[in-house]
Amino acid sequence: MFLKYLYCIVSLILISTSSIAQKIDSHFFELLDFNRQELKKTAEYVGANNLKVASKELLSYYRKKNNTFLNIGSEDLDYIESKYKQEVEESIETANQVLNQNFLFRYEWDMEKTNVPYQFKKEIDWSLIPFGDEEWCFMLNRHKFWIDLGKAYLFTGKEKYAEAFVNQVTHWIDNNPQDKSLKSLTWRRIEAGIRCENWIKSFEYIKNSKHVTPEFLIKFLKSLHQHAEYINSSFNYFSKTSNWGVIEYNGLFTLSNVLSEFKKSAKWGVESIEKLTTCINLQVLSVSKKTSIFM
Repeated sequence: MFLKYLYCIVSLILISTSSIAQKIDSHFFELLDFNRQELKKTAEYVGANNLKVASKELLSYYRKKNNTFLNIGSEDLDYIESKYKQEVEESIETANQVLNQNFLFRYEWDMEKTNVPYQFKKEIDWSLIPFGDEEWCFMLNRHKFWIDLGKAYLFTGKEKYAEAFVNQVTHWIDNNPQDKSLKSLTWRRIEAGIRCENWIKSFEYIKNSKHVTPEFLIKFLKSLHQHAEYINSSFNYFSKTSNWGVIEYNGLFTLSNVLSEFKKSAKWGVESIEKLTTCINLQVLSVSKKTSIFM
């Protein structure tokens, strides 16, 4: 009887360990540049086929890595809260709305502001077009509101904000494959470019949260890699001659700098500069042409 009981316990442990291992995407590590010294430990664990520890090491590395956008310490929080009290309160209020899946887009620089909030009673439908307004769907998929979750986490220390970020990012990735049917909604190129920056900014706020697991980090980074490859796969005349191209390749340039651990990051950097240079040459008049207009 005891042996049977012991066998059951051992079997459960093995099944549990196996399920954890299955959550780790082994193909993801093929995207990383293990010639970089800072990834030496991660590379060693991958080489030993210990992906669980490798993913933990990678998360530890990203937590210690210097931020690109968020560069304030705990000693700055009191000053910010006293100097910018209204802005902090508004950000926390927005974060609470996002917690309740209630969305209203009223940022100062929003391209398409909305006046009527919309709340998802069940799970979020990222391709929904409420009120017959496609622009609402586009705003939803730019994800600027996740930055407010990060700010609320920074100023309150409440894990519910970080948890909401992780859950909503995971839900978006799982429900928005890069499919032709979604290219006109959740995968429009301009939204993809905007998301790159918003995702990185949000992540820097919450990366030390207990809710950011190694498995989430890999899913998150792999999706950003997909965004980069998607943006860099096309550069049509419309992108060359409109703000779309600038926004798309600004997103790619951001990823090339922030995610320098990827093998393709250097290529992204070079090609994003080339594409942005093309946009400048086509969209910005030279000094001589500007002068001639007013002659």
